Amino acid sequence: MDQTIDLPKVEWSPGEADQLLNWFGIYKRDLPWRRLQGDPYAVWISEIMLQQTQVATVIAYFNRWMERFPTVDVLASSPIEDVLRQWEGLGYYARARNIHRAANEIVEGFGGKVPSNADDLGSLPGIGPYTQGAILSIAFNQRVPIVDTNVERVLSRRFCIDGDPKSPSVKASIWRFAEAILPDHSAREFNSALMELGALVCRPVDPSCAVCPMMANCCAAKTGNPSAWPMLAPSKRTVRVQQACVAIQDNGKWLMTRRPLNGLWGGLWEFPRTEVLSGETPESAAIRAAHEITEVSVELIDEPFVVKHAVMHYGIELSGWIGHLSGGNKSINANIEHRWVSFQEMQELPLTSPQRKLSDKIYKRIKSS
Repeated sequence: MDQTIDLPKVEWSPGEADQLLNWFGIYKRDLPWRRLQGDPYAVWISEIMLQQTQVATVIAYFNRWMERFPTVDVLASSPIEDVLRQWEGLGYYARARNIHRAANEIVEGFGGKVPSNADDLGSLPGIGPYTQGAILSIAFNQRVPIVDTNVERVLSRRFCIDGDPKSPSVKASIWRFAEAILPDHSAREFNSALMELGALVCRPVDPSCAVCPMMANCCAAKTGNPSAWPMLAPSKRTVRVQQACVAIQDNGKWLMTRRPLNGLWGGLWEFPRTEVLSGETPESAAIRAAHEITEVSVELIDEPFVVKHAVMHYGIELSGWIGHLSGGNKSINANIEHRWVSFQEMQELPLTSPQRKLSDKIYKRIKSS
């Protein structure tokens, strides 16, 4: 069983907290969700978007989201397809599906108001300890710690916390440190300052220790090798995946199929697609995909389009062809959710990232021919 590690002594003073807060007041970034930090809904959406995603990417998505879904009620009443379309490109689509489910539960169970206590928040889909802490401290200014990747790194270095922070024991220890140093007041600003310090100064590689407000007391800085913390396990090796698909055209319409709601890219639309089997060519796999998924036969035309995409530890190479129905058979497998759409209609559908890239390539070729 994974046991809790022995903790270094928590040597921390109110003066150090004041230094951090002063630094934050001067150097914090002007981010759109910070202008709305008293709005629990805005805090919730921004924190979910920021999971696994860079701030620079999230800004545009957050602004578009808040314009399209300005309140929990509007979000809950919107079709999941609209939600996924707004999320398209952010990845980890379970986040968007959970947001939509949680919005409906907030409307039904909490009168459309994001709850202000941990138990109620924790009952909602997709809201774990980190998001609970973020909403309670940033939106409601409650004395609750937050530990994201940035805080994890800052505290690992400040106190020389050994061990992989992804392990349950070390993770629990870091959370205890985060709670121990949290001041009685200013939880919102303090937690935001810790995250900002990790993003701007205490970076994963080449941290700017000389300008850090915590340097004088930082255990890792004193060793001369601060990047030795946190002690992360080696990352997974990239797995290469080869896929093939066919964009089937008939009278100006294109056949799209919908992925199951669960799993990778759940609920998104794509051209009929499959993984290329060992010993199989991408071209034969594309023909097989059309027949197995939709029960139609196709003839492939022109050279394939090739799209490369990375998701998690997978490197995907997608080869796609334009195809025409062979023999005029347009009968589609009744168990497959599908639509025949124009390119204009396709823009309104939420597509997987590789498929969006592929559809753009196909559109450009069609327009230039």
